[in-house]
Amino acid sequence: MYFIIYFLFTLSGFIALIYESTWSHYLKLLLGHSSYGQILTLCIFIGGLGLGAFIAGKFVKRLKNPLYSYAILELFIGIGGFLYHDTYIIVSNFYYYLISSFAISPFFAGLLKITLLTLITSPIAIVIGMTFPFLCVGLMRLEQDRGKSTLSRLYFTNSLGAAIGIMVTSFIFIPNLGTVGSLIIAGTGNILLAVSFFILSKKVKSKIANDTFEKGADLLYGDQKLANNFILIIWLTIAFLTGLSSFIYEIGWLRIISMLIGSTTHSFDIMVSTFILGLAIGGYFAKRLLYKYKNIPTKLAYVQVLLGSFAMFSIYISNYLFELVSKVSDILPRTESTYYIYILFKYIVCLILVLPASLFAGMTLPIITYYLNNFTKNEQFTGSVYGWNTIGAIVGAALAGLLILPLFQLKFTIATGAIIDIILGLALLFVYQVNRSRILVAVVFSLFVIIPVFFQNLDKSLLVSGVFRQNMQFNDEDEIIVKDGKTATVSIVKKNNGILLRSNGRGEAAVSKSNEPYHAEYHQAAPAFIAMSLFNNTYNAAMIGMGSGMTAHYLLGDPLLRQLDVYEIEEQFYHLSKHFLPYNHRAYNDNRISFIFDDARTYIQSTKKKYDLILSQPSVLWVSGVQSLFTEQFYGQVKEILKPNGALVQWLQLFEIDSNTLFIVLKTINHVFPDSKIYINSGTQSIIIVASNGKNIKINDKPFEYIDSIKNDINRFSNQTNYFTNSTYIISTNSLKLLLDNYQSNSDYYPKIESESEKNMFLEKTTNLGMLINSLFYYQEILEPELFSEHLKQRLNKQSSYKLNENKLNYLNNLINNSNSDVNWKLINKLFHELVPFSMLRGKWNELETVDLILQHKTFLDKYVKNNEELNKEEKILLNYLGMQLKNN
Repeated sequence: MYFIIYFLFTLSGFIALIYESTWSHYLKLLLGHSSYGQILTLCIFIGGLGLGAFIAGKFVKRLKNPLYSYAILELFIGIGGFLYHDTYIIVSNFYYYLISSFAISPFFAGLLKITLLTLITSPIAIVIGMTFPFLCVGLMRLEQDRGKSTLSRLYFTNSLGAAIGIMVTSFIFIPNLGTVGSLIIAGTGNILLAVSFFILSKKVKSKIANDTFEKGADLLYGDQKLANNFILIIWLTIAFLTGLSSFIYEIGWLRIISMLIGSTTHSFDIMVSTFILGLAIGGYFAKRLLYKYKNIPTKLAYVQVLLGSFAMFSIYISNYLFELVSKVSDILPRTESTYYIYILFKYIVCLILVLPASLFAGMTLPIITYYLNNFTKNEQFTGSVYGWNTIGAIVGAALAGLLILPLFQLKFTIATGAIIDIILGLALLFVYQVNRSRILVAVVFSLFVIIPVFFQNLDKSLLVSGVFRQNMQFNDEDEIIVKDGKTATVSIVKKNNGILLRSNGRGEAAVSKSNEPYHAEYHQAAPAFIAMSLFNNTYNAAMIGMGSGMTAHYLLGDPLLRQLDVYEIEEQFYHLSKHFLPYNHRAYNDNRISFIFDDARTYIQSTKKKYDLILSQPSVLWVSGVQSLFTEQFYGQVKEILKPNGALVQWLQLFEIDSNTLFIVLKTINHVFPDSKIYINSGTQSIIIVASNGKNIKINDKPFEYIDSIKNDINRFSNQTNYFTNSTYIISTNSLKLLLDNYQSNSDYYPKIESESEKNMFLEKTTNLGMLINSLFYYQEILEPELFSEHLKQRLNKQSSYKLNENKLNYLNNLINNSNSDVNWKLINKLFHELVPFSMLRGKWNELETVDLILQHKTFLDKYVKNNEELNKEEKILLNYLGMQLKNN
């Protein structure tokens, strides 16, 4: 029977982390993905657990059958799980109604969000927090071991279930079922647990009525030396401080892991899982410690010293872990099968970093709880210890995220937590240890552990190199500046020929010091020039993401722009991007620009301001939090703050995403903004999607070179200004509607993009839309004939001197006319691209008899797609779609 109870409590821990992982998705939607949102999410969840433990501790002693009460708690949790989604929708709509109807300041709007989310989330969290004391007391009464085995086993099984639960939720439940389906799974699990414990409670009713300590308990070593109240203060303070230090570690480790294995949602979940797994193993070993030694305070002292020491060692081994990840990333093949090996490797790396310290952290609560329960002969401290530890965790998370990390930076954030634990251990030794020589040894050992931290630094070149991805190499003469912000570690790399901006190890922006611009500069410039081409009259604009400030600089070159609001989640981008001066000088010197250092989504939800233009250029899709800027709900919010003829300009990279992800994004945008226009940017590396509240949106080919304020910027790009004109137009989302109907939109509650983004990054996916530019089949002529002639005329003007090779043309035509299953499809592709090079294709399209042959020979397209091994996935999808359109015509 005991085995069944422990198994069920493992399942309870599993389900609890489904809630934690799922709630974080909901809470961050309203709180935002800023550090404040993340920390408040954490505080609401663990604060509820702590309060629940306190409440349970107050009256658990009076319960006749704690297992029966535990079953009732599981039933309430399950009901709360089923109701949570609908409750969240009601509350969030109520919030939007209030801020749209009344003049509420940003401060009070933020306070209102926190209050509402606390009201709907904390009740369930409080009930979850009550479960451990109830079950713990029930089992201690059954086993009559005063908690020696019970406490350790319960901590171990519950934590083990939690470590597994967050991984399964992250990789399976949310990707396949969404947040709603995950809550249903959790709620169903709670109902099954409730039924199981109802049955068990009936079977053990006659055995469980007695108080664990009614027969008395022997005094523990050292109890007679100190006053009772003083002992309580010492041990509850230890519970508080060890919770505080553990979450200081967790915030620091999370930042290291963001740079070590990538700042993805999965990386965060892996770190949490490994941390909880360490707690589980520590809980298991605490049992042996409690059985083997009577002098519990001294043993806890040693545990605290070792806990702090191993946390400090995580700093010392960090550089070696970066080198390890770098080498493995270089040799690991980028294939579907090795992706799961890569995830396992990431888990092992996190274990190396986190496990030694978290293992000792897992010993502390069972030891403290056992000691106080036996010292006081009172079961209520089962809840009190858990509660004080949780309060410490809340304070630690808040202090680390908002104060210690930005102020002391990464290394000393982790060191702060380590020193707290070491001092706790030494203080316990001074209070309880009679043997002074052992105290001296512990002090010397602690100094040996602490002193090196002042002389060993984290290698900046490794921190910013992106070892998990491309592992950028830096020279000794490169100047590297690193700052740990509240949400990211931002760095500037000054090279001889240029300046680079990086965040958590990934490249964000760059500018060349020479007259020859970097390829990345076109990504920064094109969204701005496309955006300003939409307007012939004055306009105001908002920009999501500052980056290096270069895009803002280009946009501010437009004399028609009246005001530019820049939303930037990480303030360190603003400070460090000053190193790009004078290239981005308008971003700092123009009085039309203002900065809002907040989550863009959070601010957009509360602002009453209306814009003519919103330019969105977030980071790459696999970065945690970015996916929420590509959902139906977010685009709906954008639409609300756009003026009637306003426009959204969305930049989207084509590297590290696959066609499935691309079409989901296009589907999502088209769902809110029908007939959006897609423009290619900088070769085929990214696209710009222009969407509007109005109809017939169209960019105008402005003569930028004749506008004085922009002339110097345009001259920098020399002859490549066609990246900023209508010649980059590909197709509208409406023309692809039948294709996009096969895909599901990305939603806040069904985050389709998030689940695949990390895999795409690992596989180095690149979605190739080159076939829309350079292909045997010109889509626009078939799908958008009304726009074709206008764009064709522009291209013909640039390519009028080009002469076709008649022999190759005739040969190609013959191949197409005689096409059958044995035709050399590879040769057809090769001939076509030799005949009409990339730069000439569109201009010469109407001169080719080949086109007429293809359009008349409708079976040719089917055979071409089926037999041409040179086609990639995207080409096959789009060609099949085109074939369907041809047959319909």
